[in-house]
Amino acid sequence: MDLQGRDLICTQEWPLEALERVLELAAHMKRERFSPRWSEILKGKTFFMFFYNPSV
Repeated sequence: MDLQGRDLICTQEWPLEALERVLELAAHMKRERFSPRWSEILKGKTFFMFFYNPSV
């Protein structure tokens, strides 16, 4: 599934297969977070984070 150019605003707009792919990719990126590959791919891009629990 091609995720390029897709926005994730509401999970209900995405099929389960696509959400699973995004989470797999995020886990892969986290494991290799110090790889220069990711800094080049994400250069000039906006990256977001979300939280499950409210911050204190």
